[in-house]
Amino acid sequence: MGALTFEVKSHELDKDTLYRLDDEGFSWSNTRGEDRMAYADIASIHLMVSDSTYGRGRLCRVRDTARRKRVFRSLHCFHLGSFEDRIAGYGPFVRELLKRVGEESPKVSVTRGSMFEYVVLWIGLSLLVFSGAITLLAVFGAGIAPDPGIMGFALFIVLMIPIVIGFMKRRKPRRIDPFDPPRELVEQEPDGPA
Repeated sequence: MGALTFEVKSHELDKDTLYRLDDEGFSWSNTRGEDRMAYADIASIHLMVSDSTYGRGRLCRVRDTARRKRVFRSLHCFHLGSFEDRIAGYGPFVRELLKRVGEESPKVSVTRGSMFEYVVLWIGLSLLVFSGAITLLAVFGAGIAPDPGIMGFALFIVLMIPIVIGFMKRRKPRRIDPFDPPRELVEQEPDGPA
């Protein structure tokens, strides 16, 4: 298969780390030491896109059967607040990692999306439904005279519920095919219309 490498410093407290794919597995090394995971021992790979003040970055979390994990991303940190997008090296590296793991570990779980965002959206939806129910109960159940402010708030809540549900459908973590990952997770988006 041959070796493929990718070097990145994922955040300010991290060290420059060289990631390597070779015939035996996925390895990494930096000034703190080195380690490796055999392709067959990789249990899950999680990919996501994250927007930050430093730009849009891609993130890959690899976890093995012993629950050890390694996280790396496409944004390289030079120093505090200074990042460079290394998607040109990240994309081919992650595609090849997915392919090799998919061949060696057919039961690997490859997912996309952010569980944290999904949980936050569920909490937001729950709060909307709860506050909407309390508002409607106060207006119609307790006999409070409906003024424009309360009715406007109730209308806002009713309109927000389908919007939040739409966000939840798009943000829900989903399984993906390791041999055909979505382009937005491993490639740079075009700059816009030509």
